[in-house]
Amino acid sequence: MSRNVVFDSYIYFRQLKGRLMKHILIANYLNIILILYGLFSGGNVHAQNASLNVGLRFQQTFDLYNENGITVQYANPKWMKNHLQTGISYISTRLGSAVGRNAIKQDHLFLTGSYLFRPEKVLRPMLSVNAGWFHADYESPIFQDLPQSSATVALEAGVSVKTNSPLRFGAALGYNLITGDGASGPGTLYPVYVQLNITYNIFKTRAK
Repeated sequence: MSRNVVFDSYIYFRQLKGRLMKHILIANYLNIILILYGLFSGGNVHAQNASLNVGLRFQQTFDLYNENGITVQYANPKWMKNHLQTGISYISTRLGSAVGRNAIKQDHLFLTGSYLFRPEKVLRPMLSVNAGWFHADYESPIFQDLPQSSATVALEAGVSVKTNSPLRFGAALGYNLITGDGASGPGTLYPVYVQLNITYNIFKTRAK
């Protein structure tokens, strides 16, 4: 009886996780539409105090690799009074642990949707959802039968720091909902990571 309860609970949570990730993926794919709409819709986006923050993202996976890259984040006061922010990022060990070292070269491209609390304050707590695509290049035919690519979905909790200059800083703790063990997914897709991003609001520069 107890075995059946455990099995039923396992099936239920797997189905719940699948439905959750499906909704997260759909929500994140809408990020590109929101960004393009904000950038190319009528009116002066600079006068509306929209922000387009472009910069660097540094990410460290616990017990594994460092991945660095670029990030672009867009926010508009019309979107839930600046509580909502969308973005796209690319990170890779090619710009981190694999530089000059024998580390697996892996690439990760993902979309982000964030909710900022207290957007008018200097310290702004935030929750984010990422969805994208991960690929590991094992660089050897010996490993050609191993999984090398995977969809990704991650949750992040952190803080964004607003300054009086166009610079912005952010840091967060993240958790990948989709991971790998080398058999069912890429073996270097680990669950827990921390990230730091430093960006520059190019809209604020142009508005001067």
